[in-house]
Amino acid sequence: MVVTGGLALSTAAASTAAPAPASAKPATAKPASAAPTALPAAAGSAAMAVGSAANVSTFVLPTVSVPKLRRGSRGTAVRRVQRVVGVYADGVFGPRTHRAVKRFQGRKGLYRDGIVGPRTARAMGFSYSSRRSSSASRGSTRSSSSVLYHARRNLGARYRYAGSTYSGGFDCSGYVYRVFRNAGISIPRTAAGMDRRARRVYSPRPGDLVFYNYPATHVGIYAGGGKMYDSGRSTRGTKLRRLFPGRVHYGRIG
Repeated sequence: MVVTGGLALSTAAASTAAPAPASAKPATAKPASAAPTALPAAAGSAAMAVGSAANVSTFVLPTVSVPKLRRGSRGTAVRRVQRVVGVYADGVFGPRTHRAVKRFQGRKGLYRDGIVGPRTARAMGFSYSSRRSSSASRGSTRSSSSVLYHARRNLGARYRYAGSTYSGGFDCSGYVYRVFRNAGISIPRTAAGMDRRARRVYSPRPGDLVFYNYPATHVGIYAGGGKMYDSGRSTRGTKLRRLFPGRVHYGRIG
C-alpha cells in the first residue's frame, strides 16, 4: 500500500493512473481480419446457374446425330436439318434445302458447299454420324429394287424420239423417267436435268443412273455387272445391254 495525504491507494490503481513515459510509443491496434462478404441469395444462385450452363455446353454432347447429308438425301435426319435452316420439313434434300444450308454455312463462316458434314452438323447443334442410318439404307434398297423391277417390266418397247410411254415408245430419258415414276420417284424429264438432280457416285450399284457426256446426252439405268437398261436407237428398243464406250459417269437419286 502507498499512503499519501491520508489516502490509501493500491499499487495497481497507482500504476494505472500514472502517465505513460514520454518515450513510449502508443500501441497500434491490430486490425481484425475481414469477415468474408456474403453474396445475396439471388446473386449466388445466378453464379451457380452460369457455372452449370458452362459445364453443360462443354461436356454434354447433343443426343441427336445426323449422317452426311446432301442433295438427294431423304429421311428423318433431313427433316431435322430443314427445321434448323428454316425450310419446309418434307424430308427431301432438294434445291431449296441445298440453298438454305449454304446460307446457314455462310452465316457461320463455314465452307459453303451445301453439304451437312461434321462441321456443319456441329454448328447446327447435332453430333455427326459417319454411318448412314439403317432406315435410310433400307429405304434406299427398296427404291433400287423397285426401279429395277419396273426397268425389266418396260423392256421391249420401241424407240421413239421424245416418247415416254410403253405403247408409244421411249427415248432414253423418257424410258428412265417412266421407270422412276412407276417406282414412285419424281425426277426431271431430260437426261441433262436428271444429271443435275442426281448425286455423283463413283462406285455404282444397281438402280443408279448411267450418264454419257456432260451435259448428259444419253442416260440409262445401271443393272450391275457392267450392264445397263436403256432405250437406244435400235430396232430392239428398250433392252438390257453392256455399257458402251464413252465419257461415262454415274449418279444416284435419293
